[in-house]
Amino acid sequence: MGSERRDTLRGLGASPERRAPAAEVAWVDADRLLERGYRLLDRLGVGGMGEVWRARHLGLDRLVAIKRMRSDHPESNDRLIREARAIARVRHPAIVQVHDVVVDDRGAPYLVMELLEGDDLARRVAADGPLDQDRAVRLMLGILSGLEAVHRHGIVHGDIKPENMLLGVDDTGVERAVLLDFGLSHIFEPGVAQTGTLAGTPDFMAPEHIVDGVVGPASDQWSACVSIYSLVTGRPPFARESLPALFDAIRTAALPYPRDVEMDPRLFAILARGTRKAPGERYVDLHELRVTLAAWLRSRGPNNPMFDP
Repeated sequence: MGSERRDTLRGLGASPERRAPAAEVAWVDADRLLERGYRLLDRLGVGGMGEVWRARHLGLDRLVAIKRMRSDHPESNDRLIREARAIARVRHPAIVQVHDVVVDDRGAPYLVMELLEGDDLARRVAADGPLDQDRAVRLMLGILSGLEAVHRHGIVHGDIKPENMLLGVDDTGVERAVLLDFGLSHIFEPGVAQTGTLAGTPDFMAPEHIVDGVVGPASDQWSACVSIYSLVTGRPPFARESLPALFDAIRTAALPYPRDVEMDPRLFAILARGTRKAPGERYVDLHELRVTLAAWLRSRGPNNPMFDP
């Protein structure tokens, strides 16, 4: 699973040095896309399962991102369609927007999405070091607001992590993070156990996910709290040398208080509750978590700008 995690397409935040001419990949149906009004420009990112391209919508003269799963992974087509349908239900500034789905003559789908420039939060932390706790929470309040909207539409994201959060600046000059990659999302029904395969990123999987394959709103909450911890400390809280040791720590170990970076004990207490082993012992829902984090951030100073929950 470690190699799968490294190879998974990270979304729209690929670094410029990975770009390449459109002609480099023959299996991308540029002619079909052109028929639908999209001209491929350059490749933004590539992974083991697919690629993301920059393109221009000729009718609107607008830059877009086009996501295409690799032709040698036919099972990924269903995942891309699922991602498109999930994102299309939600309108929120912290959720990447989908504009269109184009299907080529081979039945392969292309997901046309909002083009976002910037680095994902994992790459930013790796390059610049951990985020200040106020900044991390402020960015995550926007993500949580968007994720709350996702849950209201009956959708679980299933892969919340800093790598799936793109850091950018909106048209007003305000820094924001946008949630990407709904490829592991699914519909949930309240009161009905949701089970499935063990898919996701191990460091950010909730205990119920690795034990029973259950992924619900409380699992997204767990992953969001682990993401905040990782942004502030620069590392996932339960990281271990092997996958069995990691899973054992997620199932049994308490959230460790970081001794080498600054974390307000009140913030740690919030994250500790959101990462309790039993889903029923966490916050009732993302709204309760978000309001609690917003109150903590307001307590840090009246001039602390924040996403209004």
